[in-house]
Amino acid sequence: MRLCSVHKCYSVGAKGHRFPNPLKDQTRFREWLKRIQNPALQTLDPTQVYKSHRVCSLHFTASDFLNDKQLRNIAVPSILIPNEIANNALSDLSTHSEDNIIPNLDLENRTSPELRKIPATSSICSSHFKRPNRRDKIRAASYLQRLKIFSKFEMKLNSKVLGQDAINFCLSQLRKRNVKPRGRRYTTEEKIFALCLHKYTGRGYSKLRQFFALPTRQTVMSMLNKVPINPGFNKLVFDNLREAVLKLKERDTICSMIFDEMAIMPHIDYEKSSDKFYGFQDFGEEQSLEIADHALVFFLTGLFKKWQQLIYCGFSSSTTKSTRIVSLLKFLIQKVQNCGLTVIATVCDQGPTNQAAVNMLIKETSKINEESSQQLERKIIVQEQEIIPLYDGPHLIKGIRNNMLTKNLVLEVNGEILVAKWDDIVEAYVNDSACGELRALYKITDLHVIPDKIPKMKVSYATQVLSHSMASTIKLLVESGNTKLSREALGTARIIKFFDQLFDSINGGTLRPRCGKPFSGGVYRNSGHTKFWKEAIQHLGNMYFVDSNGQKTVPPSLKNWIKTLEGFLNL
Repeated sequence: MRLCSVHKCYSVGAKGHRFPNPLKDQTRFREWLKRIQNPALQTLDPTQVYKSHRVCSLHFTASDFLNDKQLRNIAVPSILIPNEIANNALSDLSTHSEDNIIPNLDLENRTSPELRKIPATSSICSSHFKRPNRRDKIRAASYLQRLKIFSKFEMKLNSKVLGQDAINFCLSQLRKRNVKPRGRRYTTEEKIFALCLHKYTGRGYSKLRQFFALPTRQTVMSMLNKVPINPGFNKLVFDNLREAVLKLKERDTICSMIFDEMAIMPHIDYEKSSDKFYGFQDFGEEQSLEIADHALVFFLTGLFKKWQQLIYCGFSSSTTKSTRIVSLLKFLIQKVQNCGLTVIATVCDQGPTNQAAVNMLIKETSKINEESSQQLERKIIVQEQEIIPLYDGPHLIKGIRNNMLTKNLVLEVNGEILVAKWDDIVEAYVNDSACGELRALYKITDLHVIPDKIPKMKVSYATQVLSHSMASTIKLLVESGNTKLSREALGTARIIKFFDQLFDSINGGTLRPRCGKPFSGGVYRNSGHTKFWKEAIQHLGNMYFVDSNGQKTVPPSLKNWIKTLEGFLNL
């Protein structure tokens, strides 16, 4: 750090200013040397003084600066300089003001009339030197206005290209690029964004933290633990839901209510922050000391716009009673409708308590409205809103597959009897496996067809067996005549093809149908879904299972398929 060149100035930390360039402004350079009174600089070369020596900012007045750093081109050191300069300057001024060159001359009344008429120049000078300042203000205002317009245009352009979330993320990364990890501070919005990333994949989030400035997992989970989420009805959820509905279009408020119950491992947890034990039966408004082994959840999902929201959870010591599910359904549907949403359907699995609860609600509606037609049989009315109860399609297809493992499925259609046997599926798998790398059923494994190895809860293992690929392979093997499959196996292929189309029709994931899958797309007026569902109801009504003893049975899976399709037709 260069020291100040002013004689006897020992300032530390003040900004130093270079001497005027002696090649361009020699007069002001000499004036600086004269004022600082440093004998050591008098003998140095002016160029060396200009390059190597500085005068600190303490020796200049505020008017000498153009801004916080830059001096005016007429500035000279004037404060905190050696006293000799100030004294000499004052003595010179006093000498010139008091001594007359011509003695005994009265100067007071010697002014001529012409000189008295000369106008004062102070106002002219002040107005002349004010004009550049006024022009500078106009230019600055114009620049700020153009900068503001450009900033708005830039943000508008960026929002079209990236989106607001992407813009906020990029700005966050720029602000933290030179900050050490332990010194980074994150806003609430940034933590929420990180929590969303962590929710999708914890391992992927750890990988992203190697490349981007993101909060640690402990920081994200600490923020999540501060959110008060307890079993039962949560008023905060519905207050936020009511505000979010105001931003949705009318069609986007149409939704379905899904409820499900699952078995959990019984255990007791202690939360230190709240000093509470968790793991007992808890429905929010009702609690007990019985250890919970089942969890019940209710959540909403949009039909036209993709969104989901959990609205209720509870824990029970066994399967929740049907009466409680009925009261919860009616209570939550009313609360959701009061928020501005329109619930048009409920979805659940084929659990005995769920089926009993749905049947109880349908009976209540039938008694109130005194309706006897079949179309109104499968409807629930809450606050004058008709609601269609549906069963979960993946659960229905698993039920069909599980029954086929031990029984034959029979379909009577147009005087023809078709029989689907699981042995035909196993035989097709064995023959296809012999083809090695050129297999047609390359996705099918022992976990799909061997009864003892099948994961009963995995939907994919059911849908991949009851698929178009399996049906076409069985037909090809039968027509080739080189296998143990007889012509009766064509019935297995046709029934498998039927259930493949049936599952696609209620579980399509895209608006447009996939190639070779006419019912995998959305439902339109001319999409063919309505006609297919009506035919499917007739086929399902003519289906039954036959066990090894020849006894006919119609399991709930077949009945609930019919009820679900009737519900889709009523929507």
